Amino acid sequence: MQELVFIESEDLNCEPFTTDEVIAEFSGNNRDSVTRLIRNYQDDLKEFGKLGFEIRPMPSGQKAKVFHLNQQQATLLITYLDNTEPVRLFKKELVKQFFAMEFELNARHLERSNGKIKRIKLTDAIKQAGFSVQRSFLQTLH
Repeated sequence: MQELVFIESEDLNCEPFTTDEVIAEFSGNNRDSVTRLIRNYQDDLKEFGKLGFEIRPMPSGQKAKVFHLNQQQATLLITYLDNTEPVRLFKKELVKQFFAMEFELNARHLERSNGKIKRIKLTDAIKQAGFSVQRSFLQTLH
């Protein structure tokens, strides 16, 4: 299956999202219908966070607003779609990918935390051994 859920950066606090383009393509709806739903129900969607977007150039040369929806917003929006077979299959895959992305981000948090603990222990051991970089630098100045 194609990637449905994205993150914008390697920042550990970034929020996974999907786009109106992805929702339209994989639910079997046209993009205009999906963006119309977003505009009509944007107050509902904003209850679950900021409704992000980006401006992308289209093949025609025009620019288009592409909405970014977090997991809660995307879940709510797809409940507003008809429950056709493509929509049902898309819902299942989207849920799987949001959970997989959340798992990946949690693993990154854990790895970073473990790295901090190791670094602190090494720094403490260096200080206890009397190899403080700051101290040796100051001693060479005298």
